[in-house]
Amino acid sequence: MPTTTQFVVSGQSKPGVLAEVAAVLGAAGVNIKAFSAPEVTGPGKLRLIVADVDTARIALRKSKSLMPGEKRTSTSRLLLPLFAFLLTTWLSGCSGWSPARPSYPPGYPLGFIERGSASWYGPGFHGNRTANGEVYDMHKLTAAHRTLPLGSVAVVRSLSTGRQVTVRINDRGPFARGRILDLSLAGAQAVGMVGRGTDEIELRVISYEGRAGGMGVLRVQVGSFADPANARTLVERLRSAYPGSKIVGVDLPDGRRYRVYAGQFQTEVAAEQAAAHLRRALETDPFIVRDDAPGATTGNP
Repeated sequence: MPTTTQFVVSGQSKPGVLAEVAAVLGAAGVNIKAFSAPEVTGPGKLRLIVADVDTARIALRKSKSLMPGEKRTSTSRLLLPLFAFLLTTWLSGCSGWSPARPSYPPGYPLGFIERGSASWYGPGFHGNRTANGEVYDMHKLTAAHRTLPLGSVAVVRSLSTGRQVTVRINDRGPFARGRILDLSLAGAQAVGMVGRGTDEIELRVISYEGRAGGMGVLRVQVGSFADPANARTLVERLRSAYPGSKIVGVDLPDGRRYRVYAGQFQTEVAAEQAAAHLRRALETDPFIVRDDAPGATTGNP
């Protein structure tokens, strides 16, 4: 029975280093089972759980991009993670120890696979609040998805380069027809799509690091306005037929926008039926979005 190994890469602070670690392991064909982001492990640290111990160790030793500065400093930076790497392998094989498993909300889509077009977002959004309340940092391995629960962890593989990266969903988007995912700059660098801007990708949900409790509700976004009065007018029209309709304000590079969400739905089928009706009634192009921030089910604007 193959063992899983947990190790921490630490002691490096340059922007994008976490993306480089994931890219090095992905290029070596190492299957990353899960990871804990810097918010959990501490600044400059990335805790990874992988299946192939030897390949991961060799890939990190060979990587020149992860060994800046003089040789002595680089080697010392790798000694601690490699020691933890070997120690947890021994514990896994000899005592039956395994890393703690995350707690999944009922109905969580573990193993969900989706293919489609991805884009990335960076400087214009850097420093803004994400959907889960964090400050967006384009140098961290995160991504935006419209319906995956916030805190979902997914492996994203480029179908053109074959490179892969593990990211955590902490924001909502992309709000462009035909795209399924917005990667951070670090994530885009890891799979090699920064220059092209978009890429065809496959994502696979492997873990969850979100808040305890349910996964919120699904809503149908029917409009985005610069004038909050227009948003209020529309949401008042919607509330009789779609209880729980609400307004959410977001900061974008070109200013603050007020998004109107219609209703609250427990299943994708119900949300899709509502979206089809609203498309005809309002002559708009709606998006289905999961709303799982604290208090999402209240419907308050």
